[in-house]
Amino acid sequence: MNQLFSRVDTPFIYEQIAFHPVQPAQTQREALTVQGDDTAALRFLYLAGEAPDENLSKTKAMEPTAIAVANEIVRLLGKGKATIGERFVTGGDIAVLVRTHDQADKVAHALRKRRVPCVQQMQTHVFATDEAVEVERILLAIQQPSRASLVRAALATHIFSGTSRDLQQLDEQDSAWETCVSRFYHYHQQWISHGFMSMFKALLSDVDAPHNLLALEDGERRLTNVLHLMELLHQAAHDHFLGMEGVIKWLGDQRQAPNSHDDWLLRLESDADRVKIVTLHKSKGLEYPIVFCPYLWGESQSIQYPANVVYHDPDRNNQAVLAMSVEKGSSTAEQAEKELKAENRRLLYVGLTRAVHRCYIVWGNMGSAATSALGALLPGVSRESLAPLVEASAGRIHVGDADITGHDWYTGPALADTVLMARSFTRALTPKWRFGSFSGLISG
Repeated sequence: MNQLFSRVDTPFIYEQIAFHPVQPAQTQREALTVQGDDTAALRFLYLAGEAPDENLSKTKAMEPTAIAVANEIVRLLGKGKATIGERFVTGGDIAVLVRTHDQADKVAHALRKRRVPCVQQMQTHVFATDEAVEVERILLAIQQPSRASLVRAALATHIFSGTSRDLQQLDEQDSAWETCVSRFYHYHQQWISHGFMSMFKALLSDVDAPHNLLALEDGERRLTNVLHLMELLHQAAHDHFLGMEGVIKWLGDQRQAPNSHDDWLLRLESDADRVKIVTLHKSKGLEYPIVFCPYLWGESQSIQYPANVVYHDPDRNNQAVLAMSVEKGSSTAEQAEKELKAENRRLLYVGLTRAVHRCYIVWGNMGSAATSALGALLPGVSRESLAPLVEASAGRIHVGDADITGHDWYTGPALADTVLMARSFTRALTPKWRFGSFSGLISG
C-alpha cells in the first residue's frame, strides 16, 4: 500500500491531503496460508485481451472480470486450500467491493453459477426488483380475473413457476383453464373478505412459492424480496385503509418513483459464511480478511458536457455551488473534474485498505484503466509495466493471470478430519409450508 501511494507527490490530488505511510497493527494476527501461493498480500489478477495491445472495452471486460473473481474464490474455498490460523477460509471471510449495482450483479451471477453462496449488501429499494414486477402482475390478475392476458402474465411469473409449455396446455384444455381462472376469482373474493395478507399467504402456500423460488439460482434473494413486499403492502393497506384497487395503485406508484424509506431497502439474506458483495462507500470503516476490488479499471473519469455539476468554489471559502449547463474547458468544469478525481482516489484508498490478510485487484488494458485512480499510481496497464513494482515490493506484490476458463464448482466448506455421526431425528415434520413468528418459535 505504501509503495503504491508513495509513487506520486499528491496521491489524493490536493496538497492539503497528504499520504502518511501505513504501519501494520502491533497485535499479532493469525496468518493466512494458501497452498501453492507466496505470501504477497496485494495480488493482481491480470486480464489480457486476445491481441497484446488490445484495449478491452468496458462492456467486454465486465463479465470476464467477474468470472476471474469467482474462479479465484472457488480456488480459495477449495478443500483445505486456504486457512487462517488453524481454521479453513470460508465465504464469510471474503468481500467483493464494487461501485455499481451492475457490477454487483455480474459478480453475484458468476459466484452463483459456481454454487458459491453470496449476499449482495446493496442500498436498493425492494420496489425496484423483478419481484415487485411479478407481485404487481399477480395482483392485477386477482383484481381482474376475467382478463385472460393478466392471468397468463401472472402464471408466467417465477412465483407461479409457469412455463410456456404450461400456458400452451392451458390454452388447449378448456377445463384446465377454467379451473385456473376460478382460482383467481377465489383469491379475489378472499382479498375482499379477509384482507390482503390472508389472501397472499394462501396464494404463496397454494402455488408452493418457496419451492419455486428457491429452485432458482438466486432463489433466497427472490423469496426474501417477495416476503418483504407482502409485509409492506399489508402495512400500506392497514395504514392508509386501502382496498384492492388502492393497494395495486400504491404498489405501482412505488415502483415508478420509490420514496426514500429505510424499511423499503432490500433485506439481507442470511449472510453467515457467504461471500459479501459490498459497495466501496458502504465498506468504509469495515475490515474483511480477504478483499477483491475487481472493477477499479472501470470507474467514471469524465463528465458528459454540457452538464449540471456541483463543485466547491475556492473563491467562496469552498462553498458548495450548483452550476448549470457547464461547458467543457471552463474553470468550473476543471474544478468539478478535479473533485471527481480526488473522490476516486479516496475511494481507491478505502478499497485497498479494507483487507486484513490479502487484497486482489483485477487489472489489465481495459476500460478506463490507464486514466483511472489506480492507473495514476501504477507504471502502466501492461503486464510488463508492473514488473518493476513487483521487484521493488520485497515479495509483497504478486501479478498472476486471471483465470477466465475454469469451471470448477464450490462443493461445500472444508471440514476438519473428525469422526462424524448422524444425529437421531425425533421431531415430526410439518407437511405444509406456513408462516410463523418469533413468539411461536419461542413457545415451541
